Amino acid sequence: MTVIVTCAHTRSSLAAVRSLGRLKVPVVVGALRRPALAQWSSLATSTFLLPDPKLTPEAFAFELGQQALGRHAQMILVSTDVALWALSEWRHHLPESLVNQLPTKSSVRCAVDRFELMEQARLLSIAGLPTARINDDEEVEAVVQAAREMGFPLVLITGPSRQEGEEERDKNVFHFKEEAALRSFITENADRIGGSVLQPMISGLSLGYGALYQKGEPVAEVFQKRIREHEPASQFASSSETIEPHLEIQKEARRLLKHLKWSGPVKLEFIETPNGEVKLACMLGRLWGSMQLAVHAGVDVPVLWHRLLLDGQKSTKVQQAKSGIRMRWLMGEVSHLLDTFTFQWVRQRGLRGVPKSAENLWRFWHPRSLKAFGTDVLRWKDPLPFMYEVQKTVRKAVKQKANRVIEESSFVRPLILPKGSEKPPE
Repeated sequence: MTVIVTCAHTRSSLAAVRSLGRLKVPVVVGALRRPALAQWSSLATSTFLLPDPKLTPEAFAFELGQQALGRHAQMILVSTDVALWALSEWRHHLPESLVNQLPTKSSVRCAVDRFELMEQARLLSIAGLPTARINDDEEVEAVVQAAREMGFPLVLITGPSRQEGEEERDKNVFHFKEEAALRSFITENADRIGGSVLQPMISGLSLGYGALYQKGEPVAEVFQKRIREHEPASQFASSSETIEPHLEIQKEARRLLKHLKWSGPVKLEFIETPNGEVKLACMLGRLWGSMQLAVHAGVDVPVLWHRLLLDGQKSTKVQQAKSGIRMRWLMGEVSHLLDTFTFQWVRQRGLRGVPKSAENLWRFWHPRSLKAFGTDVLRWKDPLPFMYEVQKTVRKAVKQKANRVIEESSFVRPLILPKGSEKPPE
């Protein structure tokens, strides 16, 4: 049974390609442009290009439908919220067998819209982070007032941007520590604020509940915690570890997903506060970034979903992932490490940042850390994706650091006037 894996620039798509490819399943990889990370895998059967779901979502769904018909594909896997939303809203372009695999449209809206998710959680009496939506015609002062009541620091999650630059389109999570910075951002980006949501940044332990569901019933589950984040509240963990099942999270997650009648891969993010309270933060209704960790821990979500659709028989026992398995995103760790040595880090923390930088460097290169963590992209039997990621990361880092240096450096050349020009001529 041929499988189409989209969003080839993501690590989760690469994990799916490798898992299915090892079982000799034909895997066709779709991407917005070449080259892309998952397309470099030797386990990909073939590749093709797709329209951008942010710019032309219906064209994206239509092209996927045509590819599925032409290649006789029986399963489609997506790894971004915007691809999931486009596929759900324009599902009539897909073959009927693929439409039946998708969650309902209302359930998908909860996965891509945090405000809708929190509304459903409130109806079920599930504790969640305070969330406010910004309307299209809302005034700046009204938004600032809502943020003030919520409390700083906070994050603002915007919808997909239609700007032409790749980096501008991809960044949609912004952090604010003070009111002035938020006010300035809203004023400068008034055209993309409508539909955005605000959430507070609550200190605590970030816990994840990844699972595979069929019609609201769990098939497999993995519980994990974030050790380090690539960027605060960015949904990208640079290192994670599987843990024993968290009973409270398991109970609330099963209630919510049964209510949504969810089918397919899904991940719920929770925050455990210092006083032990657990709050729902967000939902990812597709393959998630640390998918390789779940695979490494014994819950191979792409393979399980493939077998379930192929056989049509669900096991009565929910499969659980092994605990104590660690995985690091190597280039994310490198990026996090380099950030601690930037002028911006030193300027924000002063001399206090020096010991922290040395500690991060020691942890990264310590033999125990190197031995304890697996790597998600680096695979000796399939090295090309890692080589591609290295060169892409280096190019992006050089560009970002150069732009930052230019912004932080100000060279003012004094204006030298010719003699006798102090007074204007009469």
